[in-house]
Amino acid sequence: MYNDEVWMMIREMKEKGMSVTAIAEHLGIDRKTVRKYMNSDKVPKPSHSKRKSKLDPVRPIIKVLIDKYDLSASLSSCNPGHSDVMDSWLSL
Repeated sequence: MYNDEVWMMIREMKEKGMSVTAIAEHLGIDRKTVRKYMNSDKVPKPSHSKRKSKLDPVRPIIKVLIDKYDLSASLSSCNPGHSDVMDSWLSL
């Protein structure tokens, strides 16, 4: 993701008469990005959204099973530090 500074540079270079290709080469970014920034009144927001995890539908079931069978304790005793990873994963 680019910032306001890059957006301003693109607009200034265009005002000086530089082509889209020349701006892209100078800044090391794609021509489509240059066009998108030139055609917007402000810095464009990313168009992609955060992808959902495939485990999201079963995460509550996993949590119940871990709590029911005390799996977090057995995992942490087998692999020190693993419970921290498990706790952070479950808190998502």
